Amino acid sequence: MDRRRRLLTAALAGVGYGVTTSALNALSSPDGELAGTWLQSGLRVLSTMTGAGWAWAALAVAAGRFVRSRRWGAAAGALALVAATTVYYALDSVLREEPVVDSDIWFWSAGAALLGPPLGVIGAYLGRPGVLGLLAALTVPVGAGVQVLVLPQGVGGVQDAPEAVWARWIVAGAAVVAVIVVVRRWWAIRGGRGGRDAELDGAVSSPR
Repeated sequence: MDRRRRLLTAALAGVGYGVTTSALNALSSPDGELAGTWLQSGLRVLSTMTGAGWAWAALAVAAGRFVRSRRWGAAAGALALVAATTVYYALDSVLREEPVVDSDIWFWSAGAALLGPPLGVIGAYLGRPGVLGLLAALTVPVGAGVQVLVLPQGVGGVQDAPEAVWARWIVAGAAVVAVIVVVRRWWAIRGGRGGRDAELDGAVSSPR
């Protein structure tokens, strides 16, 4: 797949994310048809997670990983976030039957264009050996954990709502597991390479 198709795919992924997030907000609304049901509570948990900053950052990181190039990863990260932001606010206006607030779209689109490139570059480093690859892999789970602790998401402005608490526990648990897996995998690869290097050094230095 060439770069242009990958960039288009990243933009379409952003569109899909914007649609999904907006739809979850509408379906989990207390004024919706599902109000008071267990399904609404479950959708509220998902809505809380997809609306968090770390999740939007993960979208840009994933776009950069998909492109697998620092330069094009920056473009992919920006495209994915700008597309997601634009579609999210546009669809939110339709589903909630409210006018589009241009200032919100411009503000968050500008933020997406600013933060998307570095996040996309981080994604391009995913899977690479060395410390940079490790740091790239830790960006999303560590960011998610920090947000849960410092800027916890609420439901309807209520941070102690059951759905918000469930979302925080799920994210925190997943972040801890992800960090452990990433570090152990990186350490195993590093140890394996160290062992191979030692064998090569021994073979070179041993007398024939």
